[in-house]
Formats: sequence, structure tokens, C-alpha cells
Amino acid sequence: MPINWRKQSPTLPPAIRLIRFWPPAPRPNLVEAVGSRREGQSGDYVARTTPRSRGGGGQGAMGKGGRIDNHLSGLSVTARWCDTANEGTADCALFCRCDDGSDYAVKDTSKHPCHPHSEYLCTKLGEMVGLASPPVRIVDVNGVLAFGSRWETGHEPDGWWLKAKSGEIDFASLAPTLSRILAFDLFVHNDDRHLKNYIVRAQRTGVALLAFDYSRAWLWHGFPPPSLPFPLCATVQAHRFLKQEFGDFLSADDVAHVLRNLRDVSAVRIESLILEQPREWLTNEQRDGILNWWQSGDRLSRIDQIEGGIASGAFL
Repeated sequence: MPINWRKQSPTLPPAIRLIRFWPPAPRPNLVEAVGSRREGQSGDYVARTTPRSRGGGGQGAMGKGGRIDNHLSGLSVTARWCDTANEGTADCALFCRCDDGSDYAVKDTSKHPCHPHSEYLCTKLGEMVGLASPPVRIVDVNGVLAFGSRWETGHEPDGWWLKAKSGEIDFASLAPTLSRILAFDLFVHNDDRHLKNYIVRAQRTGVALLAFDYSRAWLWHGFPPPSLPFPLCATVQAHRFLKQEFGDFLSADDVAHVLRNLRDVSAVRIESLILEQPREWLTNEQRDGILNWWQSGDRLSRIDQIEGGIASGAFL
């Protein structure tokens, strides 16, 4: 159902607001719920949405006196207007300008029911263990709660490795982060880390390397994650290409850093990441399965396998 648009009032300041997750309610598919800017329109346009009531369904996310419960502290932004994703991305549904003034690449459940959860959890977990990523938000698009990754500019996804080969980019400065990302991708079973799934952009000195896009990771393959090593896939092919071009660049210290941190992340912290998310992103069975696996020896065995497989080269 296409959304209706209205001119955004200049008296309405952009705001990031906390969203109300409980009780869960059936939601339409994002692609069906949102349209794009109409040709020839100017200015900012916002979907007509019904304000969320604080009544009904008990206290929900709001405690007594309007207090927000700690486990419902996931920040959301609201889409003002959206365009259909049309830049060759396989899993992104929309590009949205949101009320914090930023653009987001938005993913919903239309291409896989677990895309929003996998993207959110992997990005946040990656940050916990030492990876940098674009900021992520829960994006409210006409009442549909989707995953959003803030749009990054100033990078060239089609050729950063060519600049590294020519010396315009110092590849040695990227090697530690590439090593961390590889270890993490093995853990969450991300088999789609092709060369365009890195963001390499200028920063104050040198360049920054950011990890993004976990659509084909975590729950994409079912759960628990499949056994290792990976079959021949984009992640392995990209690593082999970089090794061929730049030599054996992996940093054992950075691999160890990520794996050590993954060992230390408790099930309580994973549960907190799940509770930040809209409840409809996971079934109770999926949530319990993730938490049970996290507390099991299987998680630690997987980390040990990654450590040995990278050191021996068997996983590469």
C-alpha cells in the first residue's frame, strides 16, 4: 500500500525517538508499505503516520511516570521519504532520508525474515569485539520497523584495492582491520564479504576501513551456524585475491584480539542486544536458540576452530 506524503512543517524539528516494542503487532511488508518521492516534488516529505498511543497493552515500553525500561533503549529514527534501492544491492529494500537528517540503507524482511536481526546483531557485536561500522538505527517507515545503516560517502567501493595497489592507499594500514573482519566473518558465517563490502574512506590521517552488510550471515544459513571451513565463497575469494596482490597480510595479533573478545562476550550482553530490537524480528524459539548456543561449548569450540584454521591456513 503506497504511503501518502505531506510537506514537512518547518516548525517540526527532526528528532530521534525511543520506540515502543511491546506488545508486538503484525506489521505490513516494508516494500508494500512505502512508496518513493513523487517525480517533481521538492522539499522534505514525510509519511502520514498515526502517533503511537501510550495507552492499551499495559505499560509496554513505558514504565511508571514515563520511564523507559533499560532493555528497550534501542534508538529509532523516522523516515521522511524513501527511494527504492536501485544501486545494484542484492538485499537492501530502500534508501531513506530520516528525521535525524541522515540517509540510511534500509533492510526489512521482504528478502529474508531474519535480515533486520542479523544486520543489527552482527553490527553491534562487531563493535563490541573491535570492528568499526557505519552507525545503525531501527528505522520506522510508515509503522514498519526495519534495520538501517547510515549512508557513508567519500569512498570508492569499486576500486579501493586498485588505489592500494598503486600506492594511493597504504595497504599496510588496512591489514589489521582486514584481519579482524575476517575472524569475525568466520564466526558469524558471513560468506559474502566481497571486495565491495568494505567501506574504505579518508579520515583525518590516512584511511578508515569499515565493515558493513551482514545480510548473508548469522541466521541466513539457519542456526546454529554451519560448520567450518567455508566452501569457496565471496569471503574466501576476496581474501585470496588480496593475498595474491599484497602478500600474506594477516595480523595474528588482530585475529587473536577479536577471538579473545568473542570469548568474553556474555550471554547477558547478547540478550541485551536482542531486547534492543523490535520483538517481531525474532521468534521466541530463535531467541532461545541463540542464547542457549551462546552459553554452550559449541560457541567456544567454533572460536577455537577459527583460531587454528586461520593459523594453519586451512580456512583460507
